[in-house]
Amino acid sequence: MATGLPFIIAAVALAATSVPARAQRIEAESGQLAGGARVMTDHPGYSGQGFVAGFEAAGAQVQLEVRVPTAGTRTMTLRYANALNGRDQIVAVYVNGAKAADVVCPVLPNWDTWGTATVTIALNSGANAVAIRNDSGDSGVINIDYLTIQGPPGGK
Repeated sequence: MATGLPFIIAAVALAATSVPARAQRIEAESGQLAGGARVMTDHPGYSGQGFVAGFEAAGAQVQLEVRVPTAGTRTMTLRYANALNGRDQIVAVYVNGAKAADVVCPVLPNWDTWGTATVTIALNSGANAVAIRNDSGDSGVINIDYLTIQGPPGGK
């Protein structure tokens, strides 16, 4: 027994809960750009070194590398700006070369306002190529600041 020091012993019961994994944030300007997409800095409020603009033409895209420890579905959140003609814009998400989803980016008050849009995508274990693209038939005129990948619950 220790001398003069009180000891407190506590038992803590922890319930098994689903804890979301930390989100992985990937700056759009760090990706591979194609089809007229380019890094810009002319609207405030972006994170990192800038944002990706130039999605006016079909085929414009930014491709980012997303690494995950295990295969499965993930929530992808896209931080974007859209103030074009008061209309929602649609862009496609490709994972490892295959179309995975369309993302609807609701109109915002101006190009200096940033919003988020979320979709669920399936990723392989390890490195994945995730592209945001203005496909033929998409409206797609947005600026992209970054994307986050969240999940799965309880993951790391």
